[in-house]
Amino acid sequence: IAPPLKGTAYIFTLGLENAENELVDLCAGRGGAFAKISDKTIRGALSRLGAGEVQVISDVRQFSDPAAVGHLTRHLGTHPETMFRMVKMWGFDDWLRKLRMEVRKCAERSGCNEEVRIGIYCRSGKHRSVAGARFLEHCLQAEGWQCQVKHFSSEKGWAKTCRGSCEECSGKGPMASQRDAALN
Repeated sequence: IAPPLKGTAYIFTLGLENAENELVDLCAGRGGAFAKISDKTIRGALSRLGAGEVQVISDVRQFSDPAAVGHLTRHLGTHPETMFRMVKMWGFDDWLRKLRMEVRKCAERSGCNEEVRIGIYCRSGKHRSVAGARFLEHCLQAEGWQCQVKHFSSEKGWAKTCRGSCEECSGKGPMASQRDAALN
C-alpha cells in the first residue's frame, strides 16, 4: 500500500564550479572542492537559476569524489557503482537521516506538506549531488512525496559524460541490482 501523498519535493542539484556565475567567481583560485560558501549564497544562486525559495541546503562535498575512479568520470551519480560507493562512505547514513529530518521539519514549520525545495551541491554537479538527489528522492517517494529533480549543472558540467543515458546510469544495465542495493 502506497503512503498518502504529502506534496511535492523539488530537489535541485548544482556544481559550484559550473552552475552559476557568482558561484564560479567565488571558487576562482581555490576551486569548488575547498571554497567556503554560505547557505545564503547557495540559496541566492538557486533563486537566480529559477529554483524559487529553497528551504533546505545540503553540501555533499564531505564525501570523496566518485569521479576519482577513472571510468566513472564519463557517468553521472546515478551510475550503480557511484551510488554503491557513496552509501559505503563514512557519514553517509547520518547525512541522509539529517537531510530527511530537515525536510520533515521544513514541512511541519510551513503548516502543511504541500511543497518543499531542497538544494544539494558539490564541486561539479555531476556525481555526488546527483547521487545524493537520487537517494533523497527514493526516500521521500517512499514517505509519500511526489518528487521533481532538476540538475542545474547538466548543460555546462555534463558535456563529457553519458548524460545519464547509458544503460547503467539509466537503470537498465546488468548493474541495476547494485543500485537497488544502495537505495535500500
